[in-house]
Amino acid sequence: MHTPTHSPSSVRDRNLRRLRTLTVGTAVAAIAATAGLGTLAAVSGAGQSTPATTSSSSTTTTTTTGTTSTSVDTLQAAPQAATSSSGGGQVTSGGSGR
Repeated sequence: MHTPTHSPSSVRDRNLRRLRTLTVGTAVAAIAATAGLGTLAAVSGAGQSTPATTSSSSTTTTTTTGTTSTSVDTLQAAPQAATSSSGGGQVTSGGSGR
């Protein structure tokens, strides 16, 4: 039996078409994945800060001695929002560090 041989240029053209298809497919998949992950991050609300609520409590103490009256107001501060910090706070970039 005789098998037909393909010319080198037709083989090259076929392989270039395959490569182009693979490249376009990869680009489309990367764009879709980026959009999907961006949407997921936006929906999850990660990194979103909530405003701290402010409240205060007031206590008034009145003491009466004879004909003199004294009032003392005591204010209590609202609890502060939690903060976090990590790391040593030093950054060195490039150079030999001298």
